[in-house]
Amino acid sequence: MAESAPKRKRPRASAVTADRATVAQRVVDFYTKDVQDRAFDIEARLQRYAKFRMWREGKDLPWEDSSDAAIADMMTSALRMQDTIHNAVMNQRPAVVSKAVQKVNKDKSGTVDNILDYQFFVDAKGEKVVGEMADAFVNDGVVTVFIPWVREERETHEVRVLPKIPDDMVPGQYFALQLMTMYPKAQPPVELDKEGWRWRVTLDAESTFVVDFYTLPDGRVEMDAAKLAVVFDGPRPIVKDYEDVLCNARAANLQIPSPSNPGGSAHVILIDFPTMDEIKRLIKSGYYDLVDKEGEKKLGMATEDTTSNQTEEEQRDVFGGVAYKPEAPTTSTQAPGEVVDRQVNDHKVLTRLMCFDIYDIDGDGVNEDVIWWVIKEEKMLLRARELTQVFPANPPRRPFAEGQFIKVKGRRAGIGIPELMEGLHDLQDQIMNQSIDNGTITNVPFFFYRASGTMRPEVISMQPGEGYPIADPKNDIVFPQMPQQGMNFGFNMIQVLNQMEEKLTTVGDLQLGRVPQGKASALRTVRGMQT
Repeated sequence: MAESAPKRKRPRASAVTADRATVAQRVVDFYTKDVQDRAFDIEARLQRYAKFRMWREGKDLPWEDSSDAAIADMMTSALRMQDTIHNAVMNQRPAVVSKAVQKVNKDKSGTVDNILDYQFFVDAKGEKVVGEMADAFVNDGVVTVFIPWVREERETHEVRVLPKIPDDMVPGQYFALQLMTMYPKAQPPVELDKEGWRWRVTLDAESTFVVDFYTLPDGRVEMDAAKLAVVFDGPRPIVKDYEDVLCNARAANLQIPSPSNPGGSAHVILIDFPTMDEIKRLIKSGYYDLVDKEGEKKLGMATEDTTSNQTEEEQRDVFGGVAYKPEAPTTSTQAPGEVVDRQVNDHKVLTRLMCFDIYDIDGDGVNEDVIWWVIKEEKMLLRARELTQVFPANPPRRPFAEGQFIKVKGRRAGIGIPELMEGLHDLQDQIMNQSIDNGTITNVPFFFYRASGTMRPEVISMQPGEGYPIADPKNDIVFPQMPQQGMNFGFNMIQVLNQMEEKLTTVGDLQLGRVPQGKASALRTVRGMQT
């Protein structure tokens, strides 16, 4: 009896034993609860962000179009702090220095440092990432960096123009000779059509591409090789917006809760908004292995959820004068009710939830650290894996780096510059508006006139050098004298508040390159002037 051949393929099966719809609903429930728990926090942050950007809505009190000054104290202090942090990192390269645990590897530290520096600052465009980290660190009070290993491929076309086909050669023979010359290390090319104008070239087990040949008007031959090019392959630090990271409201960090980390969060959700084209590519590649043809069709016809936790983006749209509308699938009909063609709009954006969770996936009574990928609009589970299958680490660790500007005990979010300055900013804004309104009403005061006099009851637009005839101007009209101490009070209060802000943020005249008031003699030295 002949022995059976050993099995040479064993594709990975899904690790999910629970109902997929149940898991997807679980993730959406986490999402909904987390958004509700911090609704007030998000609203307060939006107000601070509007003050930081100096967005004004206009005021109708004490009169219509009264003063609504834009004060740049928040932006000045925040940008100064961000600039300091960014320069500190960029002036220290490599920013991360390794240290060998064993003496035998001591000489390798320099090589490791250079690799880390190249991966971050060159591959991942680290200068921009550092700027985004400083922005979130200073303005939001907390920075969250998601660090996955990304391998991205895109189809590219290598096009070459070859000489004319010799008269004494068959096209297929000529093309095969050209391919073997250009790719000497490849396996013998395989002809894909009878005429020899389409070939398959195999360089190795992971690199196979198709080559087509075409003739040009002048008789020369154009070779078109469709290849997959690796666009990116390495760790990619991604700075996540505060709104796009959800966790337990009382969590102190995003790592797995345990006896050694009592402040961890049992679940963490990363929100992003991929296009339908990206989702289709990941389904086709097998990365999203829990989506069948019917599921892909449902995703294609789904409608973008514009309420998906994008309040800050909506605020930016409103103040930027942008009217954002989601892109919807397009359909064409030949007769009423008869659909002859349906084209999914690949630009459409959906809401993807990447949930780090603890869940018993194998039914042994012990929770495992798992990751779910879910589309919120359709409540569809795309992929499920254990944490260390995607992000190997010992001990297991979620791929997050985070930090707080001013720490708050027992909470993940810290205090940023806008929150630190908000109280003084509001007071300064109020004093400034009152002072401007006082100047306005002093320069253009209201007046009283005798009702039985000759002055007509109408709005008078006064111009320099213009006279208005009335019978008895001394007795028929009176302009009240406005007190001048109101202006002085406003100027003095603004100066005092500026001094308080300088003490709070340690950003004053000296840090901005100016000589502080009253300190001119102390700094007027050769070294001081050079500084």
